[in-house]
Amino acid sequence: MLVGIAVCSPISGAMALLGSGIAVALAIGLGIDSNYIDAGLAGFNPALVAISVGGFFFVFNNARVFMLAVAGAISGTLATIALGNVFSVFGLSPLTFPFTVTVWLFCLLMGSMPNVMPVAIPALSTPEDHLKRVVLSKRIVKRFAALVRFSDHFAIFKNGSHAPRPEDLQRIERHFLPIILCSAAQRKDLASLRDIVASGGDVNAADYDGRTALHVACAQGQLAVVKYLLSRTKVKVNCVDKQGRTPLYDAILGLHAAVTMKMLSEGGKVLDVNASSQQKMALGAKLCHRVYARSNADVPADDGDCDTVDDVNSELLETRKPDQATRSAILDELGWWLEAGVPADISDYDGRTMAHIAACYDDVDVLRVVCDINPAAVLAAVDGSGSTCWDEAVKFNQHNAIEFLKATKSRVESSVNGELTDVRVESEADSHSTKPTGFRGYV
Repeated sequence: MLVGIAVCSPISGAMALLGSGIAVALAIGLGIDSNYIDAGLAGFNPALVAISVGGFFFVFNNARVFMLAVAGAISGTLATIALGNVFSVFGLSPLTFPFTVTVWLFCLLMGSMPNVMPVAIPALSTPEDHLKRVVLSKRIVKRFAALVRFSDHFAIFKNGSHAPRPEDLQRIERHFLPIILCSAAQRKDLASLRDIVASGGDVNAADYDGRTALHVACAQGQLAVVKYLLSRTKVKVNCVDKQGRTPLYDAILGLHAAVTMKMLSEGGKVLDVNASSQQKMALGAKLCHRVYARSNADVPADDGDCDTVDDVNSELLETRKPDQATRSAILDELGWWLEAGVPADISDYDGRTMAHIAACYDDVDVLRVVCDINPAAVLAAVDGSGSTCWDEAVKFNQHNAIEFLKATKSRVESSVNGELTDVRVESEADSHSTKPTGFRGYV
């Protein structure tokens, strides 16, 4: 039993050995029956008391807590002997009642014991974890040492005779740990990250906006930081901030290819399973905007917040294609969104999909990308005016888009009979029909 306790918690194992040893020595000194001692009855309750006082209900971070555990073991031994005699009158055994009474007394006295820190009931874990939290809080406070005179938050460890309360630690971990982690992730400070995490810092700690260190690392394209955070077993790959964004969302938004590929390999997703319809429509508008940007060099750059039409209309001066490198980069970005689990037929506030915009501008490359995921859903998607992507291609007489969609429709129909065929249509055609003007918001 002692070995099992020590494997789980070395501190608890040492306290169990200490409590049992003190109880046996004290029982022998008081002349207790040797059979009672040999059966382990004398040391059972004192060992439990020592474990509870020496690290479980109180943080084992100084000699005072050790002396408290010794006093607890002695008190537990005397309580076991005294209550044993009382219960024997009625032919009963005290069982763990002496342990319970003794620990309750110590817990009731905790407020009168200086420099002894109790552990909050919801935070109870192993003595080692409790000690890590105190060490971590000290390191956090040290980083904000210059602010001690400005806020009581930082004065917790200023006076050595004052032990921080459980709520003090919770306040530090809730308000300041996310700041340090996110700052280290932004600065690619792996040394600080490792130090904080090794001290017990929660890698999933989120700031006021719900953003974690992984969000920041992905947004900044810090591949080394992303790899380190993903190597931690407790990291949440698809944690969501208050705007509904996952770390992968930020990586793709920042066009960080290496980070995006790493997040995808670890099961990263763009949309949370509980994403609202507003969040989906905002993302749909963003992707439609990106498709539009492939055919219009003067479209304002998407800063991640453009989900209205007026932002585009107010600054567009003329319609001309961007350079090939820009078009290719946008196409790669669209592929990442789809690979990350975004539905190919995701729509904006007016029901328009990427295929609607691509068909309007004869962009066969985009059509091929979205139709490769779910061609049936893409072809069937209807916008607010009741038009499909086929209708848009026909409306603006976009020959390449018409031919591609016609072939895709045939492929979908033939796939029902197991005769799926490949579709190849010349893309990036230099010859275009009359460009659509005033296409419901994206021009």
